[in-house]
Amino acid sequence: MGSLEADPVVSEILKLHEKIAFEQKRARVLRREYNSLVSKHYKLRDREALVQFKFCEHLRAEGIDHQEQVVVESGRIDVLTSACVIEIKYGNQDAVIYQAIGQLAYYGTFYPFHSRVIVITGNPSAKMQKVLETLGIEWRVFTCIPI
Repeated sequence: MGSLEADPVVSEILKLHEKIAFEQKRARVLRREYNSLVSKHYKLRDREALVQFKFCEHLRAEGIDHQEQVVVESGRIDVLTSACVIEIKYGNQDAVIYQAIGQLAYYGTFYPFHSRVIVITGNPSAKMQKVLETLGIEWRVFTCIPI
């Protein structure tokens, strides 16, 4: 009886395994190159745009249908899903969140049955959490550190 490598089926399986390992390594390299390009494109002054880009990339990966930069009278909704109006902000300072609250209050008039959600890059203060809860606005922390 010969070795397993001599079996044509086992030999083909081993070849495919090597090919898969190579392709996975190649995918990791491409992902790093992709993240580097995205990070260069969205410079520090455009941090919020980078967060939005990555957040929408996350939604696509999860299979969640959404629209970006939906134009309404006197503004643009960052992200709109079938159930949520989403405002994305870089940071978690109270002033940043107050701005998002105002935007969501206005955009919510166009979509009164949608939930209002703020996506921020850090936890809000305890005081701000109470404000958001009182107003019925959900919040999510989303970070987008390149791989």
